[in-house]
Amino acid sequence: MASQRSSSAVRASSSEADGPSSSDLSIAIDREMENMRRLSLPSTHKVVSAKPRPSIVDTAEACGLLDMSPSDLVAETNVEQSGFRYYHFVLSSAFHSNGSATIFLAKFDTNTNLESLDSTKIPAQVFEDATYPQTELAMAVLGLLLYRTEVFGKRVLCLLRATAPHEEDFSTSLEPLKKAATKLRVTHHVQWVPPKEKKENPRLSINAGMRLRVMLCQTRTQVEVPPRKIVYEAKQIVDPSWTGIWNCVCL
Repeated sequence: MASQRSSSAVRASSSEADGPSSSDLSIAIDREMENMRRLSLPSTHKVVSAKPRPSIVDTAEACGLLDMSPSDLVAETNVEQSGFRYYHFVLSSAFHSNGSATIFLAKFDTNTNLESLDSTKIPAQVFEDATYPQTELAMAVLGLLLYRTEVFGKRVLCLLRATAPHEEDFSTSLEPLKKAATKLRVTHHVQWVPPKEKKENPRLSINAGMRLRVMLCQTRTQVEVPPRKIVYEAKQIVDPSWTGIWNCVCL
């Protein structure tokens, strides 16, 4: 009996000597994570920002939803059946002073209330390394491809806020968007909704009907970096002659 206990103790001692302890593993993992952070290696996980997230009203204002009116959500009117068909999604974008951009996809339910608001950040490197056009129509093409699963076969309203329809080559610029929409069987419409002039109290200029719909939003998600493959695909649609290979840090 004593010999069995002795042999067990020897085996336990030998096991501890052969392999690292849990504390040693924890220290090694911490060091490896610190090395990865220093090297700025890309991660497959979504980046969680320490900054406070803007309110849903502020985000809706940034993406142009509060510059719309509820009637803008009507896609078709059936006079015979006295009914309406509404857009399932509103797609828009915003450019920032640091050279980056954000694409927004707002989903509305059958009662035209905002159900979800998704966004994807487009780093400045996309426009620099991939030479992707910094236009709202090009962002709309990228947005359809980014959210292809959600918008496939649906009705999508594409908002333009900075690009007036009367600008030069506007009709020609619509062709890539039509191509992307056809590829995804999306029924789309492009609408120019310029930002409204701000009053002394910005809240007084907000459309009350749209604000109520926005405040019923149930879900908000944000992706920090777009997949490189989708940016490459969008670039080829926007500029079919482009055959370059984009080798930036985007995933």
